[in-house]
Parts: sequence; C-alpha cells; structure tokens
Amino acid sequence: MAYSHYQYILKCTEFEGKLKVIDKEGINKWINVSELKKYKLFPDIPEYVEIAMNGNHFSLLEIHIFQDGDVIKGIKVTKKMEI
Repeated sequence: MAYSHYQYILKCTEFEGKLKVIDKEGINKWINVSELKKYKLFPDIPEYVEIAMNGNHFSLLEIHIFQDGDVIKGIKVTKKMEI
C-alpha cells in the first residue's frame, strides 16, 4: 500500500506563544534537531527537516510511503519543487 499526505515544516527563528501540548492528533513538544532520532517519526521527516535547516526557499515535495500493515517498507521522492 502507498499513501500520500501533506506535511508542513517551518523554520522559525523568533516566535512567541504557547504550544498546545495535547490535541486530537497527539502530543506536541519542542525538541532540538539532534533529538529527532529518539522519536518514532514518519520516514519523510528527515528530508523535510534537512530542507528547513539548509534552505532559503519554499519547497514542495511529493513523497510516496510504502507500507505493509503497520510496517513502513520504504519511501520515494517523486517530485521536488523549489519556489
């Protein structure tokens, strides 16, 4: 099975406000990039974080994630656009 979803990753340098810790989607928290490997993530998150940390533009990725039951078997970047 393959599925697609939209993921928004923003690089913010001066932000204010209060993080909504718990919502219907799960638990949210601020972490350092170095801590990412400690968490169970969608397999495309490292690609998005790399773009956010090193890019100076807006990028749109089309990524297909292949899954068998609950096991993710792989990912494929099928389209990458920079604006």
